[in-house]
Amino acid sequence: MLKSFQYETAMLIATTNSKGGVGKSTIAVQLAMWLHKKGKRVIVIDCDTQQSCSRWLHRVDVEIPTVQMGTPDEVFKYALDLENQAEIVIADGPAGLAELTRALLMVCELALVPCGPSALDLESSRVTIEVIRQARKIRKNDLPDAVFVPNRLQANTTLAHDIDGSE
Repeated sequence: MLKSFQYETAMLIATTNSKGGVGKSTIAVQLAMWLHKKGKRVIVIDCDTQQSCSRWLHRVDVEIPTVQMGTPDEVFKYALDLENQAEIVIADGPAGLAELTRALLMVCELALVPCGPSALDLESSRVTIEVIRQARKIRKNDLPDAVFVPNRLQANTTLAHDIDGSE
């Protein structure tokens, strides 16, 4: 059972994984839209060079502000200030473990780690989890919290049953 994340102040959530194509942008956009529909003030930080979140939100004509950030310095300088303007800030991280990803993990309260069903996806996620551990050690406050998000699982496969845990 996923624990409930309760924070007293605004919250920055980052979707991150060193592997591309695992659903970071899709999860970021869907979460932003869902929270917006629930009446939350949401801002999306798009750190992906493809700017998938920004383009997607523009196409669906939802009034969720987006901000592009392409460097660690921009994340450190501006991301926390955005928390003063919204209840939830969602950052879509880039593929790869560039310094930009590390910067996001140093400022976020929650890291969502989407993972596809392949062995390569699982292996890449292991590297991301190690970087999250490093960020928690440096921050000395057990943040960011992290949630592993199995994505694109095929129903009725051994992997889906193993992850589900139900009999």
